[in-house]
Amino acid sequence: MMNSPLVPGTIKAIWQEERDNVLTHEPVLQLINAPISALPTGASQSKYSRKPSSAAISPIHVEKALQRRQLERGMIFRLKSYTVNQGGAQKTKLLIITDFEYITTELIHGTPEPVDRVMQAIRTNPLGSNQSHNLQSIQPDYVGSRPTDESRVNNALRVSRGINAAPAPTKPSVSEHVNVCPIQNITPYQNKWTIKARVVQKSEIKHWTNARGDGKLFNVTFMDESGEIRATAFNDQVDQFYDMLEENKAYYVSKARVNIAKKQFSNVRHEYELSFESGTEIRQARSAIPAIQYNFVEIGQLMNYEKDSSIDIIGVVKEDHGLSSIISKSTQKLVSKRELTIVDKSMYQVRLTLWGKHAETFDGSNEPVIACKGVRINEFGGRSLTTMYSAILQIDPEIPEAETLRDWYNSKAGSIEFNSFTPGMVGISNGSAGQNTDERKTLAEIKDLNLGMGEKASSSIFIPDFFTVKGTIIFIRSENFCYPACPVDSKKVTEESDKTWRCEKCSKSYDSPDYRYILSIGIADHTGQAWLQAFNDVGAQIMGKTATELHTRKVEDETSFSVAMMEANFKTYIFRCRAKMDNFNDTTRVRYTIYTASPIDCVAECQKLISIIDKYNV
Repeated sequence: MMNSPLVPGTIKAIWQEERDNVLTHEPVLQLINAPISALPTGASQSKYSRKPSSAAISPIHVEKALQRRQLERGMIFRLKSYTVNQGGAQKTKLLIITDFEYITTELIHGTPEPVDRVMQAIRTNPLGSNQSHNLQSIQPDYVGSRPTDESRVNNALRVSRGINAAPAPTKPSVSEHVNVCPIQNITPYQNKWTIKARVVQKSEIKHWTNARGDGKLFNVTFMDESGEIRATAFNDQVDQFYDMLEENKAYYVSKARVNIAKKQFSNVRHEYELSFESGTEIRQARSAIPAIQYNFVEIGQLMNYEKDSSIDIIGVVKEDHGLSSIISKSTQKLVSKRELTIVDKSMYQVRLTLWGKHAETFDGSNEPVIACKGVRINEFGGRSLTTMYSAILQIDPEIPEAETLRDWYNSKAGSIEFNSFTPGMVGISNGSAGQNTDERKTLAEIKDLNLGMGEKASSSIFIPDFFTVKGTIIFIRSENFCYPACPVDSKKVTEESDKTWRCEKCSKSYDSPDYRYILSIGIADHTGQAWLQAFNDVGAQIMGKTATELHTRKVEDETSFSVAMMEANFKTYIFRCRAKMDNFNDTTRVRYTIYTASPIDCVAECQKLISIIDKYNV
C-alpha cells in the first residue's frame, strides 16, 4: 500500500484547475465505481450512459478498455489527456478523459466523497476541525485517487485548509505542464482546452473589399500526434499573430473559437476549425512536436480517386517546366505558376502545378523528391494535380518514403519509360488504375457491369467508370446540338434586348456568342445500342466543322444543315468514354460522355482480330 502511485491532493488540484501544479500533469487516479463495466464487450457507444454530474471517459477509450476487461472498480490509471469543463444545469464540473494508460488494479481504501461537496464544506467552515472529508475523490460514480495512510490524508486536509503542512512541490514551468487536448478531440462543446501543435502551413495575408468594408485574414494549419486543424485570423488578430507564428515551430494555443469546418476552402481533415479572437492565447512550446503526417497515394492509383479529391503525393521531379504567370479570372491579378512532371515507383508520371509562393521558391534543377500534402486531383489530360493555397510542400524531406524513392530513381534513371494518363483510362470500379483501355467492352458488357453506378462507401456520391468501345454512329439529334457560349470562358450566355449577349461569369456583353457543341449521339455495335454525349472538341471532330459554322447553316440553309448531320452518320470510331450516374429533373440515370473518338485504323483492327482468332486455335 505504501508503494501506491496515488498522491493525495491530486483531484483537488484537478478540480481547482491548478495548471501550474505538478500534480495535474499526467495525474494517477483510481476508479472507485464503474457502472458501465457491466456492459457486454463490444456494446454500442451510443448505449453508454453517464450522469451529467459525473466525470466522463471518452467512448472510444471505454470501448477499448472494455475489450481488455480493464475498466473495473479499483483500476489505477494515468491520465494522458483530459480537460475540466462546466456541465449540466448546475454548472457541475466534468472531468473529460480523452486518453489514459492502465497501471494496475488495487482495493479501494477509505470512503471517498465528491470533491465539490468537500470544497463547499471547506468554504463554509474553513477552520472546522470536525470535518473528515477525503479530498481524494471527484464524482464518486467514476474516478478517485485514494489515501495510502492516515497521516497522508490528514496532511492533504491541512494543505486544503491553509494550515501548516508539508512543503509543496516545486512549481514547474507552465509551458511544460499544460494539460494538452489532442487536436482530434477539439469540439465546440469544450469551453476550456489547450492544444500543443506544430505550424505546418501558414498562408500569406489576404485582403478583401466588399459592401461591408475592407478586411484581411490569414490561415494556419496546426498538427499534433492525433491530427490536424485549420485556424483563421482576421484583422486585429492578423497584426497580433502573423509574425509570431512560424512554420515548423510548435505552439500552445487556447481560447480560440471552434466552428464547423468550411470544407470548400480547406483540405484539412477535421470536422471543425479555429478562429482567433481577442482573447486567444498563443505561446511558443519548447518541446518537440512530431513531423508532418502523410498518407501518400501512388501516382499510378490516381484514376481510383474522384476529380477534386484531396490527397498526399510523393514523387521525383523528372522535369521542371519553369516559372510563368497568368491573370486570375476571379481576382484579375497576376498569379505565379510552375508546372512539374513527377514520377514514382508505379512507373507513371503526372503533371503537378504549383501556385503562388510555392511556384516562386521552388528549385527543380537537381531532380529533388517532393512531398505534397493536400493536392487536388484534376481531370485535365486524364489526371493531373494542382496545389491548393493551403497545401504543404516539402523538398527532399527526411522521411523513409523519400529515401526509398530517391534510391530507386537513382538506380533506374535513364532506363525507365514512364506511362502517362489519358482521358480514357479505366477508373476505380472496373479495374486497376492504368489499365490498358484497348481492352474494349461491348455495349452489352457496359450495361451488364453497371458501369457508372459505383457508389462510395457510406455516402451517396457516385463515382465514374472509364471504358473503351468500338461503335458506329447511327443517329445524331439535331435539336439543341449546341449552345451560345462566352468567347472567353465558354460559359453559357443570354441574349439581351439590344441583341447583345451577356456573360454573367465575366460580367461582359458581346455582339455575338461562340457556339459550342453538346451532342447526343446514338451508337451501335453487334450487341446493342447506347446514347453518348459529346462536347465541343469531340463534336467538332465528328461533325468536321465548328458548332458556330453548323449553327449558321441551320439558320441560313436548313437543307445544307440536314445534309451535314446525315454525313456524320454511319461512321465507326473507337470511343473512350466515362460512365457516371447523373441526376436531372429528379431522374437518376447513367450518362456516357465521350472523351476521344478515334477513326478506325484498319491495319491495327485486322491485327487485333487475328490475335483474337489465334486464341481459339490454341
